[in-house]
Amino acid sequence: MRYSKQREVILEVVNHSFNHPTAEMVYDKVKEKIPNISLGTIYRNLNALADASLIKRISIPKDVDHFDHRNCDHYHFCCMKCHQLYDLPASKIEMLIHNCEKEEQVQITDCEVLLYGICKKCLKGKDEENGIKRK
Repeated sequence: MRYSKQREVILEVVNHSFNHPTAEMVYDKVKEKIPNISLGTIYRNLNALADASLIKRISIPKDVDHFDHRNCDHYHFCCMKCHQLYDLPASKIEMLIHNCEKEEQVQITDCEVLLYGICKKCLKGKDEENGIKRK
């Protein structure tokens, strides 16, 4: 992959984001440093960085892609209420993968797991609306 100042700034923005930014979110941040950059340039570079495994693309059905700077094994939880993405540790799902490999006699080399539900913050708000307190 050829070096470009634009790609460097885009990668820097993603690497310093802990909220799984969308291309538009990256665009807003990069524009602060490179005012004349286009959204198309952001998309092309994010795709190139993901294809080169420098960042991870998180594809969410019926939503825009998000990007993650963490390439280590982990999975994601998407809150159906606030649409926030959260990182989940790989350890719990790795046991399931190991059992599947053993039972099905296959070798799994990669997987993508995206769990959906309601996050703790939204559950707490929902419970408080109903007069229930959660810790």
